[in-house]
Amino acid sequence: MLEKFKDGIQLVVYINQSDLIENKPAADKVITTAMQYGFMGASLFRVVEGYGSSHVIERAHILSLEDERGEMIVLIDGENARIEEFLTWLKDKRPGTFVTVSSIRHHRLS
Repeated sequence: MLEKFKDGIQLVVYINQSDLIENKPAADKVITTAMQYGFMGASLFRVVEGYGSSHVIERAHILSLEDERGEMIVLIDGENARIEEFLTWLKDKRPGTFVTVSSIRHHRLS
């Protein structure tokens, strides 16, 4: 079955819930733009607990109106050029954003 798997790329964008791009929530803008670029898929994961470069642990608080917790946007695609173009867009719109890129193998099970 493994011979059916194709090479791909997983790009993970790390942001905070309060981050904005063009006065809109950054997560919404990243996912919408990834769809416009033609990525295979995108998912948003909200962090329950964790820390980043500040080394301050952030936790979910049910009654809090302000939320500085992180979000991870996982994007999947198979085209290096599309990823490069998207990263250029992101760097222009949100300089300093932390991202990771990983090689993956993907296949839709049927």
